[in-house]
Amino acid sequence: MRTLYALLVALFCTLSVFPEKSLAENTDSASIKINRGNELYLTGNFNEAIALYESVRKEGFQNGYLSYNLGNAYFRAGEKGKAIFNYIEAQNLLPREDQIRANLNFALSKTEDRLMPSKENAVTALFFWTNDLNLKEHACLVISLNFLFWLSMIAWHYQPLSVLDTLRKIVLGFFLLSICGAGIRFYFDSQEQLAVVLSKTIQVVSSPGAEAKTLFELHEGAVIEILDQQGDWEKISMGSGKTGWTRNEFLKIQERRGY
Repeated sequence: MRTLYALLVALFCTLSVFPEKSLAENTDSASIKINRGNELYLTGNFNEAIALYESVRKEGFQNGYLSYNLGNAYFRAGEKGKAIFNYIEAQNLLPREDQIRANLNFALSKTEDRLMPSKENAVTALFFWTNDLNLKEHACLVISLNFLFWLSMIAWHYQPLSVLDTLRKIVLGFFLLSICGAGIRFYFDSQEQLAVVLSKTIQVVSSPGAEAKTLFELHEGAVIEILDQQGDWEKISMGSGKTGWTRNEFLKIQERRGY
């Protein structure tokens, strides 16, 4: 009886998750604005569409398709840096959408530097599915497999058949892999902070300060990684070993997603 009680408690714990923060107080109002923004976009009023999309975002509504629409509108309005930033945001929320990836690559191809740090490394190559799911999807996968594991444990407890024993071990294996995948995605998301150059041209210097030596230039739409911050200055990396400092007023900086 104690064993059964312990199993039921564990099963209950798998269903106890923190409620998600509300994305917007008035979803109907957000939908109306988005639909109106879409109409404006289709009629060529890109700046008005951008204003409506951005107002929805300021209300707390986060959605990959909204970021995608913003990326399209900014690109058609001639603001490549903001377009690329929003495509990256959309890709983080909807990592399996081929159209987002295609539009991001097309926008990058229109920039002078064509710079985008790669996410590929030995760990992500081994756990290849980590970049195909966003953090929320990873969490749902862990919770679902945890639930299935304890369900299989209860079934095996009452019917200790070899097939149920094999099943619970298989589910346990997938559950442990899902935990590893979620942990890896969380770690890299919390460590990585990207930024996009918004100005036509910026100077990258050797140290924070107006008197520092200029190392090289970057141009609108270049995607870089933030390494450090000192006041109004950001230490950046191009992903090829080149680093330097530039003022953050020239950049659109992504929030760390792992927190």
